[in-house]
Amino acid sequence: MIKNKIKLLLCTSLILILLSFTAAFAVSGTYTVSLPPLKSDIVIMSGSKIYNDDYMLNRVDYIGDDFDAADCWVVGGDGTRVSDNFACYEGQGTYRISFNTNENAGTFIKLYAQSHNLNFVYVTTSGYADLR
Repeated sequence: MIKNKIKLLLCTSLILILLSFTAAFAVSGTYTVSLPPLKSDIVIMSGSKIYNDDYMLNRVDYIGDDFDAADCWVVGGDGTRVSDNFACYEGQGTYRISFNTNENAGTFIKLYAQSHNLNFVYVTTSGYADLR
């Protein structure tokens, strides 16, 4: 009986530890969105930062049709922009989007995007972002 309780306690502890690591890294991952026509804005990813880094990372893996880039920027929790626009080109590696303000761990931020080109159709875009 005691051995079963110890096993249950160890398994429960292990599960809780693994879940805490999963939550800590939840601010990075892949995305697939449809960029609206006429350079309208869309949120790609949002979450609370876990590091004190004043930048985030973004990589565009695919942009549909004959389009080549997405313009990306970061907005703080209060709705103000905290970075400049960055043209993130398809297949050109990971872009470091630097913040104009000090964004500490725990700060809620959103990664926005719009089509780099003026178009009249929705454009499917996919990639990877790390809000750090």
